[in-house]
Amino acid sequence: MLTENNFNLLLGKTITLCQQIENDVKIMYACMLEGNFDKNYDYIKEETLGHVLAELERLDNSDRKPFLSKKDYDLLFMLNDLRVYWVHKGSLCFCYENCFKYHSKLKKQYLRLKENYDTFVELSKEVNNIKYEMLKYFGR
Repeated sequence: MLTENNFNLLLGKTITLCQQIENDVKIMYACMLEGNFDKNYDYIKEETLGHVLAELERLDNSDRKPFLSKKDYDLLFMLNDLRVYWVHKGSLCFCYENCFKYHSKLKKQYLRLKENYDTFVELSKEVNNIKYEMLKYFGR
């Protein structure tokens, strides 16, 4: 039986996965920037994912040989929006409901969250592979 604890566990795993992807994106951007990698990373580590993604996409496409595809960037921007949704609103649609609506809305949100999580798992693998490819390519 689905419980709020199951939902919260998956929510935590989803947010953690999003944070890992965000960090990988920042590593990728710091890798592509000219200069010292550690200084580059320190410079951008506190920037928002949306900002770093936009800058990475611009830089990555500047030579017309991007490491990440348009689809990858679309998924990363979607991840950014969905992470904000899950952090700020994901539980609100069921947590104030009465007993009858509570379980159906919890289930609906859980299924939506599970779908997002599964997408993020695949995206994480793709980003991680490209990150290592970039680190190797740029000698970092």
